Amino acid sequence: MTQASHQQKTLQWLINRVMSEGVQVCCMGAGSRSTQLVGMLNQLNVTIIPFVDERAVGYLALGIIKATKRPVLVVTTSGTAVSNLCPAMTEAKQSHLNLIAMTADRPKNMQGTSANQTMNQTGVFHDALAEVHWEDNVMDGELDAAFQAMHQVGGPIHINVHLDDPVGEDPVTMQSIDAGERPTFHRVLPDEMPSMPNARNGILCIGQLEPWVDMAVMWKIMDHIPWPILVDASNAPLKNHPRAIHSVDGFCGCHPASEFDGVLYLGGRWVSKKMTVFLKEAIHISEGARPIIHLKASHQTAYQGLLNHAFQEHEFDVNHENGMGKQALHDVKNAHPTSDMAYISTTFD
Repeated sequence: MTQASHQQKTLQWLINRVMSEGVQVCCMGAGSRSTQLVGMLNQLNVTIIPFVDERAVGYLALGIIKATKRPVLVVTTSGTAVSNLCPAMTEAKQSHLNLIAMTADRPKNMQGTSANQTMNQTGVFHDALAEVHWEDNVMDGELDAAFQAMHQVGGPIHINVHLDDPVGEDPVTMQSIDAGERPTFHRVLPDEMPSMPNARNGILCIGQLEPWVDMAVMWKIMDHIPWPILVDASNAPLKNHPRAIHSVDGFCGCHPASEFDGVLYLGGRWVSKKMTVFLKEAIHISEGARPIIHLKASHQTAYQGLLNHAFQEHEFDVNHENGMGKQALHDVKNAHPTSDMAYISTTFD
């Protein structure tokens, strides 16, 4: 077997192994060094989305992961194209999104030379859960460990592929399989919870949720806890709940946390920076995400356990609050018809 045919065979094994993790979509950055990878993927049951700019292709992949709840593969050429994925890899780590970065690289003997698009791609993604290097060899154990970390924790992995000049490849037929179940925690609710249902003026705050969270369960929780609800902008569908406050920033500007005797905070980060101050005295519960600030009470447990507790109703007039917000926006549009706020609100009304 020639060196070229050996490389082709083991590279095909690598592609097949990645596909077996449930990948159905590949977002492809521009470049020639990755031609061999794209050629092999093109023969499989995978949707390839070409994208001209690596600075954005990672974020395209993140959107697809959120929409499909499946891992997405991003393929780039070597050099600075790899570095351009760093922001998306960081976002994937923080949001527990299964982004697989497969980056083409020059052969190791070309490192440290003046070859075009050559840089040290080892450790370039500090937020990757695992990094695997391929060069004409099968790395079954390393890949198994990387994918295990991806499915257990949720987050990005990096597969760096050292390639010679592109070679031809034979067509391969393969079907994708379902990805593994997302991790959940089945633990009793924290000791602080029995006092929370006694709150007469409680408020429920829902930050960015882990990608494996069942939105139907979250909706049941919102129905079950009869409090006004603040919802992060990343969870737009949840803002349709009848007790959801439409403007988080507007609400925080008018209502300090001290106005409430119970603040229950679910999930992770918030787009709104004002929530950092509001949530300082909150009880935080998540299925994996960390709170946006240091809290005395932060616990990992399944959200569904909240349905086992009764909560006292808070007579907060959500409709009046949202009406005031709508009127304030209307006043801004009238006073500043050429402002960004006026344009955005008019365009998306």
